[in-house]
Amino acid sequence: MVILAGVVGLRFGECAGLRVRRIDFLRRTVSIVETVNEVGSQVVFGEPKTKASRRTVSIPAEVADELAAHLAHRAPVEPDDLVFTSPTGQPLRRKHFRNRIWLSAVQRAGMEDLTLHGLRHSAVGLLIELNTHPRVIQKRMGHSSIRTTMDVYGSVLEAVDQDVVAGLSHLISGEPRGQSAVSAQNEETPDSTVRPMIRGFAGGAEGSRTPGLLDATEAL
Repeated sequence: MVILAGVVGLRFGECAGLRVRRIDFLRRTVSIVETVNEVGSQVVFGEPKTKASRRTVSIPAEVADELAAHLAHRAPVEPDDLVFTSPTGQPLRRKHFRNRIWLSAVQRAGMEDLTLHGLRHSAVGLLIELNTHPRVIQKRMGHSSIRTTMDVYGSVLEAVDQDVVAGLSHLISGEPRGQSAVSAQNEETPDSTVRPMIRGFAGGAEGSRTPGLLDATEAL
């Protein structure tokens, strides 16, 4: 679930409400058509809160393989079974998952400030490293408008501004394009492909090393 949230950017309720039949292993897609919410002491299944949140997202082969291995470990499973459950097979509750699994994992990894929602920011950071257009990020994150994407992740998107400026300079001058400012910055941090440089998504000080997806998955 950490990999799915950190790479694909699903919300906790979307992960908790994901059923086996919503994963298309042939096309490598995940369809978000149902979410889990808690109302008082009750777990409630419902549709995504907006039309944009109801979406089908393509996933890397590595993520599909991890999901297949996870389900194989639980075999046999039925199409309507939840992909992620509690140890007793019940729907996941955010508070229980946080207290029983998440907090101890991030503590062992030395990443106490990393939140569940921080994984969603990590997914956006990976897309930005790939120079993904904000409209594509909007669609994959399930935002209703590009303004939401820019309001939430605007500071992250601004991190590539110097790279854009450098590229424009090279186009105008006709000189061979060298190493970009963002690439140079990423080289300062190991495993830059899985440690997006997102300032403060885990509550760290500006300029500090931002914990990445690899840390979280290793901890779990």
